[in-house]
Amino acid sequence: MTKLIIRQYKSAIGEKHAAQQTLESLGLRRPGNVVEREDSATLRGQLRKIAHLVHIETPTAPKAAPAAKDPTVAIKPSPLKEKTA
Repeated sequence: MTKLIIRQYKSAIGEKHAAQQTLESLGLRRPGNVVEREDSATLRGQLRKIAHLVHIETPTAPKAAPAAKDPTVAIKPSPLKEKTA
């Protein structure tokens, strides 16, 4: 399943008790808190109740690392010659 990143950006002070309980059940206590949850119909319903208090993001997949260069091509002979004894 996909995950959702939920960030609380607005305080729950002055909100209805149900909205405060929903924030608490998601683990959000104060503005700036972030939680990651599995996407489900239940979660979507909770988010609908508190949509005006949170920002919702989907995590992006990490970019693949660039391909390693062939080490034989990257090595160049030194312009300085080593002294032999």
